[in-house]
Amino acid sequence: MYEKRPVVSYRYNDPADTDLPQILNPTHTALLLIDMQNDFCLPEGKFAQSGRDCGATESIIPTCKRLLDAARAAGVFVVHIQQSTLPGCQSDNGGWLAFKTRDGKAPSYATIHTWGWEHVEPLKPCNDDESGRWFEPVVMKFRPDAFLHTHLDLILQSNGIQSVVCCGCTTEGCVLATVMGAAFHNYYTCVAEDAVATSVEGAHEHALWLMRKRYLVRGTDAIIAQWK
Repeated sequence: MYEKRPVVSYRYNDPADTDLPQILNPTHTALLLIDMQNDFCLPEGKFAQSGRDCGATESIIPTCKRLLDAARAAGVFVVHIQQSTLPGCQSDNGGWLAFKTRDGKAPSYATIHTWGWEHVEPLKPCNDDESGRWFEPVVMKFRPDAFLHTHLDLILQSNGIQSVVCCGCTTEGCVLATVMGAAFHNYYTCVAEDAVATSVEGAHEHALWLMRKRYLVRGTDAIIAQWK
């Protein structure tokens, strides 16, 4: 008779974070940098030009960079997530177009191969080693969840990843959707609470409240401490 092998499961809700070193072990943890792109983060980007206040998303760039540098130093697997729109909105249908334009902005943000689509300069992917040692994959997505219709799960599984740390923007949008996607794909899921932000007033706090109820939410210092 088939017997299921024992499953080791670590705890999220331990106040002493006893299991945090196991969950965030660099050998099986990936850092997901979500949508840190010019259109979402900078005053010249399409979100700011449409009237959004992108000061909060711009302000987390140094914190994300600190997390990225620590991940690189510790050998944590790094994946850059890139929100994308095909030219002429060929990647959008009626329902998605309605969502993208709900607050009056044009749906053409993050159009591929434009300046707005590119990652902000301090957080650009590293791919300067032909051996692959310093290659950081980029996963393009056309919807908020980085796991939906992408190869992200395949890349993570291929590299033995069990846990993910999520940072980037926006807190209640692509971050929350990707966090939920990661959990639904069986990954231990951690949110760097001081390295996520949004341009929607009030949404950040509510989204973090929800994620604290369901997932690991820790500060950058606590996360980096597990990688040293």
